[in-house]
Amino acid sequence: MSDAQRPLTRYGSRLPLTPNQRRARALWPLLIGALAIALVLTWRLGAPTFAQSDPDPEAGGGLRFVHATIDLGPVDVFIDGERVAQELPFSEASPFQDVEPGDRVIQIVPTGLPPSSAVIDGTVTLEAGSDYQIVTLGRSADNSIGAQLVLVDRSALATGQTRVRLIHLAPEEEQVSLTIPGGETLFNRIAYQTATTYTTRAAGSLDLEIESAVPGAGPLATLSDTSLLANTVYDLLFVGLAADDSLALVPIVTSLAPPIAGRPAAIFTGTCAELAADLPPLATPAFVLEDVIVAQGTPVGAGEATRVETSITTLDMALADLVTQDHAIDVRESDTSTADSIACGEIGGIPLASGALAIGLRIDIDDEPGLTGVAYLVPDGQTTQVEVFLVQELEPPPTPT
Repeated sequence: MSDAQRPLTRYGSRLPLTPNQRRARALWPLLIGALAIALVLTWRLGAPTFAQSDPDPEAGGGLRFVHATIDLGPVDVFIDGERVAQELPFSEASPFQDVEPGDRVIQIVPTGLPPSSAVIDGTVTLEAGSDYQIVTLGRSADNSIGAQLVLVDRSALATGQTRVRLIHLAPEEEQVSLTIPGGETLFNRIAYQTATTYTTRAAGSLDLEIESAVPGAGPLATLSDTSLLANTVYDLLFVGLAADDSLALVPIVTSLAPPIAGRPAAIFTGTCAELAADLPPLATPAFVLEDVIVAQGTPVGAGEATRVETSITTLDMALADLVTQDHAIDVRESDTSTADSIACGEIGGIPLASGALAIGLRIDIDDEPGLTGVAYLVPDGQTTQVEVFLVQELEPPPTPT
């Protein structure tokens, strides 16, 4: 095996794999392909490299560390030779660090010892614009300490939503499921050293249980009356040992940035003229649409592309039923001035060959005369997907001289 192929190491030597780890290793290519978990385990010789400039927040990403090695005390963490976390205790996570993309040298060291005594010492490759966490796992008692590099989804959530996944790190439990007692199974038969994909659900309080794959074994760990907050990401770590009664479900909580303020949108019964005559007070909407917002994330393609504000909502009504009476799509300036309509268009016209309906939105706002609006309604059985687009008009090209 070449140096470039070696996994992360403990005290400079390759870690032996336990039977559970060998089974998990066989699954890694599938997990990577499904983006369930990403493992980048390479060995790097020689002196570490240091970042030459501050990370670019537009191009870089975040990296944090989660201590899940059962019998290891607090640890210090180094990136490219620089200490970024100190005295990190078991079952806790460090704050996200802004890290430049590319190869980064990682050392995880028991607190009080020099970097040469690292229990994890190796290189990870980070992609621009992605967020990661490095999770330590295994036990020092049987020399099975290892690490996993796992993607973290910190993208924006819809209003009132939360994001949850399970990471199975209890070495003696081969497969487990995360359930709501007496209700649904959130994640079924998850193997050791596996991180599930995220699931998005409405925020609220609920009970959670980890169940064994062994029939009749009963719950292995519980979280009672767990509050899953809106606009928050939860990585639920299943850690510990049954032998010492330390099995536990530990939430690692990531609060997201406040939701982007958008323009409220809704479908009303009647025409735009009737709606305007009804203001104030504001008429009651037949359907509330997702706010119209500017897309967030890493831009692609031409940097000069025109910015578009969008809203996509699925209605529990067939398009054929929606057009049996007059309806209009209306967009407001902001949620603090809901009486100010900036775009309105009646739902009607000649359907496209696909059955979809495209309508124009008339713009009526003094301080933004350059806005143009279009809505696209796509039938899907008994539901309709409503897509609303607002865009700044392009400036006319200069007149040739």
